[in-house]
Amino acid sequence: MRSFFVALLWIVLLLPQEGCFFGTFQTARTLAPGEVDAGWFLTYPLYFNRNVREKSEAEGLGSFDSRPNVGGFMAYGASPILDVGLWGSLGEGVGPFAKLQFLGGASPLPSPIDGALWAGFGYHPVVDGITGKVAVIGGARLSEFSTLYFGWMGVNLPDYRKLQLPYDGTLWSHLRDLGTFKFFHALFLGVDVARRSDVDPRYQRLPFGISMEFTLPLVRYPALFFGVQLKR
Repeated sequence: MRSFFVALLWIVLLLPQEGCFFGTFQTARTLAPGEVDAGWFLTYPLYFNRNVREKSEAEGLGSFDSRPNVGGFMAYGASPILDVGLWGSLGEGVGPFAKLQFLGGASPLPSPIDGALWAGFGYHPVVDGITGKVAVIGGARLSEFSTLYFGWMGVNLPDYRKLQLPYDGTLWSHLRDLGTFKFFHALFLGVDVARRSDVDPRYQRLPFGISMEFTLPLVRYPALFFGVQLKR
């Protein structure tokens, strides 16, 4: 647990390296009361080819940095249908979140499909603003060890595409001059898988779970985001 908070501190210290994140890495199923979950993720934008990136820059939109954006989360099961926790990423800052399951599982509405609402905010000290984020998540369990999830997310944050446009001065001042926050929204699809706890001792140090997610921004450029999350 101590290492998790140390790493979150490093996220705050590394925020000037910038980045942007579209995705959730959250299924629609909440934890049991008293359970805890944590993970680390990275994501990066996918342009179909160099011409697409150059067209975005030529139109004055800029393009996302090719370096991956890094983030993490820690969640606690507060009730059978409510998780609360802490999340953060280089592009969105650090702050609290909550996830409420309203469909399937232990929710009052039985259903073969799970449904949840995720909401959180994060303070970004470099751009001196607060990021707000919300996601509506659906999911279906493929087996005891895997879940398919999907949904819509919206986030209010600086337009980091403009970091790739020409500018005078330092990167720090350019970050602070990105202007007002902009609302972005996207669709996402992912799979969350976990390994058995009784695996061969040689593989006990492998991550307990992994999530892979594709996100389709509902704005022009880039075409997709792809991300991977590891959980212990």
